[in-house]
Amino acid sequence: MIVIDGTRMPPEPNTISTSTNISQTTTTTTSTITTTSTITTTTTTGPTEQSGFNSTIYYRLTTQGQGDNQSLDIINDGTNNKLRLAPTGGYTGQFWKITLIGNGYYRLTTLWQGDGKSLDIANDGTNNTPILAATGAYSGQYWKITPIGNGYYRLTTQSQGDGKSLDIANNTPMLSATGAYSGQYWKISAV
Repeated sequence: MIVIDGTRMPPEPNTISTSTNISQTTTTTTSTITTTSTITTTTTTGPTEQSGFNSTIYYRLTTQGQGDNQSLDIINDGTNNKLRLAPTGGYTGQFWKITLIGNGYYRLTTLWQGDGKSLDIANDGTNNTPILAATGAYSGQYWKITPIGNGYYRLTTQSQGDGKSLDIANNTPMLSATGAYSGQYWKISAV
């Protein structure tokens, strides 16, 4: 039936009459969602971070025998290649960068002289005098830094092997026979 102006009319043939009731229902649903997340952080480190040394920062080298008040330094004498222990201070010759070069060996350079000069052993027959020399692929510039406990390390070169260690005698750095000497126990501290 169709209603027009209040009058009910019968449906015409082939006409479909529909009646629609529309009702609106509002449903409120409260849900508690508990999410457990596992965050996995993957840090890609440069090769120098592999053993705890970071080639983007500098370190100070002191010995157990002389203490933190004396640091490995470069003498500013015009040649700028001789090492000594000097009173610890904010001197760029005392700021050492330690860079992994492979096979467990590191290159040591200073902030003052830059990457162009590396800690080396003078090839003078005795081969026990540490100097700064032009950086190159020289076994005297490849240093092994071995932890020996209590925060100290032993420094040896590829050229001289583990039988000679960086040592201090009368405030002068040198390579000498490896032993249980406090001048061979190096503390390496970030600056």
